[in-house]
Amino acid sequence: MVEIITRYKRYAHITAVFAKHDMGFVFDRIGLSKLLPASKDDDSAKGEGTEADHTLSLAERLRMVFEELGPTFVKMGQIMSTRPDLIPREYIDEFRKLQDHVSEVPFEQIKQVVEDELGHPIEESFADFDSEPLAAASIGQVHRCTLKDGRHAVAKVQRPGIEDLIRKDLTILYGIARMANLSSMAEMVDMVKVVQEFERSILRELDFSAEGRLTEEFAKNFEDDPEVHMAEIFWEHSSRRMLTMEYLEGINISDIGAIKKAKADTKRLARKMVEVTIRQVFFDGLFHADPHPGNLMLLPGGVLGIIDFGMSGRFDKYTLAMLRDLTLDVLTQDYVSMAEHLVDHDVVGYDADMRQLRSDLRGLFRDLASMPMAKASEALQGFVVTHKLRIAPDLFFLDKTFGTLDGTVRLLSPNLDIGRIAEAAFSEQAKSKGIESFGKELLVRLYREVDALVELPVLIRRLLRKTDAGHLAVRNQLHVSDQAYRRLNRFALKLLVAFTGFFALVAAWLLRSHLADRPTMLMGVVAAGAALVLLSAVALWRGDGS
Repeated sequence: MVEIITRYKRYAHITAVFAKHDMGFVFDRIGLSKLLPASKDDDSAKGEGTEADHTLSLAERLRMVFEELGPTFVKMGQIMSTRPDLIPREYIDEFRKLQDHVSEVPFEQIKQVVEDELGHPIEESFADFDSEPLAAASIGQVHRCTLKDGRHAVAKVQRPGIEDLIRKDLTILYGIARMANLSSMAEMVDMVKVVQEFERSILRELDFSAEGRLTEEFAKNFEDDPEVHMAEIFWEHSSRRMLTMEYLEGINISDIGAIKKAKADTKRLARKMVEVTIRQVFFDGLFHADPHPGNLMLLPGGVLGIIDFGMSGRFDKYTLAMLRDLTLDVLTQDYVSMAEHLVDHDVVGYDADMRQLRSDLRGLFRDLASMPMAKASEALQGFVVTHKLRIAPDLFFLDKTFGTLDGTVRLLSPNLDIGRIAEAAFSEQAKSKGIESFGKELLVRLYREVDALVELPVLIRRLLRKTDAGHLAVRNQLHVSDQAYRRLNRFALKLLVAFTGFFALVAAWLLRSHLADRPTMLMGVVAAGAALVLLSAVALWRGDGS
């Protein structure tokens, strides 16, 4: 009963804030305002005492509403600013301005969370724990501390009660979204889909241990690069609501004055930031989605320090392959290849008008050449929405990632050419992927497809029978004679033998070091593979006289 009353009051507060900014019509449109009694805060809905500035756009006022409603709505706006497929561009631009306007949590409350998470008094875990926070945000508050062994650290502690508040607000948001989808608003945006996307992201961000694991994964990806450093996680002082990590002693990138005073090579630093992001996005498939100046540091020795991995993106290998292909097409200005890749990767359907697609891509590429990054990103997003491309949700993080990166880089080196750095990175990656790496990848693919190769003749035989019987037609019925059927079947068998021989040769070459002490077996595998390939080549060359 108490929870119902609390939720009801929160509904009333939300509608009051919308009304205060002259946006009460939103709830009128979905019918929610009828379920709630008028309050003193609702006078603005009637035009009395409104604080709304009517010179502001609807998007600007909605951003102000979100800021006033607190952490849940601020986070929702920030996350939705990465989804141009769900909301219009003008709202994206405003939501990117959303800031966490939160007061500091009293130290006694922070101390209680720390002790609850670690299970004993704070003095037993830390030699020192500053009562004044380094930073305060909507979900967590950061304090400097010193471990018992003397190591300097920072502790990110979750704000007391924030998870309960967010979960209650999610319940309310789902209720509002379902009502909105029954109204005329559903023609513009699927609000339930918006809330689902937000829920997935915000619940992940509430788990600080997940952020810790991500930090370690990023660190492992860059363990071969001495010019990049991520903070070490101290797991014995961490939990789901608390993350303790190494304190990075350096200069924040946002402090341009201090960086110049330190006589740092700002162009080299900016270039490194771009190279790191390109490697994360295109080659590791795991990237920091919010590389703003506050999350980047200049450490002693010119090392780039990266912090706060709460907002990250991850691609599977298929999305990564698609992203590389499309990016190379953009870098080489090859709109014909891009159109083909969009089909190959199932981004557009096979029934797409390819001539129109290529024409639009040609115009897009022509315009991109003279656009700054922000405008180019907007044009690309417009193309995605117009052609209803099927894009993985995490790909939309890239707009925010590279938009934020571009702003950060311009602070250090205004004339840096990010496109050229990307071209160089792709070229270097191609060189480093030598023949042995290619051979291993090919071997793995052949191994995975061996069952399909064995079944190939059977599948072709079934397909031809269905075609010959008239059960399969391509515009016009296709009939295959018995002689043609036999030839196709033999051809498939020859290909299978050739693939088997080639597979044996590749396996022998890759396993040569392991079979060095058994030369007879090695030579046997090589001879068998070579014989199979040779026989198949001769058979294919001679053809079939029957």
